[in-house]
Amino acid sequence: MNLAGTLLVGERVPAVAGNRILFRDGIVVATLVAGTFWFEASVEANPAERERARSWLTRRF
Repeated sequence: MNLAGTLLVGERVPAVAGNRILFRDGIVVATLVAGTFWFEASVEANPAERERARSWLTRRF
């Protein structure tokens, strides 16, 4: 269920196969939309966290 931008604060993430949302404790911390990454401020400020989030968003399952 895509709650980002509807029930949760932030930009809406279109329901397209390549788009990803990363949650931490029910809060959106990072998204990947049309190849563009967005990070929540606490993740953006920490380079190690940012790379870890990027890794999770680009992982194939």
